[in-house]
Amino acid sequence: MDRPITSTSNNFPSKLRTKLRSHTRELAVKDRESNRRIQVDCQKCDSKEVTWSEMQLRSADEGSTIFYRCPKCGHRWQDNN
Repeated sequence: MDRPITSTSNNFPSKLRTKLRSHTRELAVKDRESNRRIQVDCQKCDSKEVTWSEMQLRSADEGSTIFYRCPKCGHRWQDNN
């Protein structure tokens, strides 16, 4: 019995797709590096300072979600405001 042949976009190299992926990674790194620091106690260790970022995950009439990350132990948590 013959199996169907399946192909994906990875089977067809594209300079544009490669450029887009590299630009996306670059933006992700810049976004992580631009995290702001705030005086908040980490829930897992004794660190008094964490980085935070904000993102709108719910509908526009609701508050945004704040993501916290402890640079000392790597613990992450979030708050909806």
